[in-house]
Amino acid sequence: MSDEILGSVSFQGNLNDTLNPECIDVSEDDVGLRSNIVRTIIRVVSKCFTPRKIIIILRLLKALTFCLLCLTLAADLMYIFFVKMEINQEIFDKFGGTRDLVIRIYGVGIVIMALMMELDMPFMNTNFAGLKGFFPRSLLLLFISMITTPPSIFWDGNDDDYSGDDRSNEIPDSSVVFQAATSGLLGVCALLYFILGMLCFDRFTTRAFLSDRDPVTSTVIPQTTPSVAPSVVSNITTNEPESRWRE
Repeated sequence: MSDEILGSVSFQGNLNDTLNPECIDVSEDDVGLRSNIVRTIIRVVSKCFTPRKIIIILRLLKALTFCLLCLTLAADLMYIFFVKMEINQEIFDKFGGTRDLVIRIYGVGIVIMALMMELDMPFMNTNFAGLKGFFPRSLLLLFISMITTPPSIFWDGNDDDYSGDDRSNEIPDSSVVFQAATSGLLGVCALLYFILGMLCFDRFTTRAFLSDRDPVTSTVIPQTTPSVAPSVVSNITTNEPESRWRE
């Protein structure tokens, strides 16, 4: 899995020059249609990407997702305290009421769970191992993005009972825009995870990246024997007198 690869493979390690398409989490005895499709995709990916490129892509996406989850958590809390708690009851009901508030509090808990998953905490790896794959993770991020998106009524200016000017006076725009931006970018991360899942990036094992060569012996400088001058060699082979050597 990707988390195991990122945890065990280092840039200072002895990486393969190319990916080994045989080292995947699919049994050799499995000859089903799904397994054959995975093997075909793996062979294509192994020809297009090197181990170093895949590690860079996974680490960048993991760092980006972690940062956006932190921002989403902050934006959701800001939305709850500065929007839901500050507006009057009439506007509160127009923006979803208690139901929308409960969903957003529920979203805070899911964001914390996703953060723990990105940090590879043992508790999450043991009890929520199904979320380690890229497809389930992309669906989780997409779900978080959807439940943390501001309601469409804020962007709709056709509400006769609640004009745009009244709405801007009652609701802090910065909190709503911040919430919309973070949820949208998190949806992009969900799409990227889905694409990488389609490319089977999470099906490689650690052996596909690491080389069997000893990193110590592979970096040893070869020792060369000193060369002997041809004239000396010829003198030795002809066994000429010592006086001739001195001359």
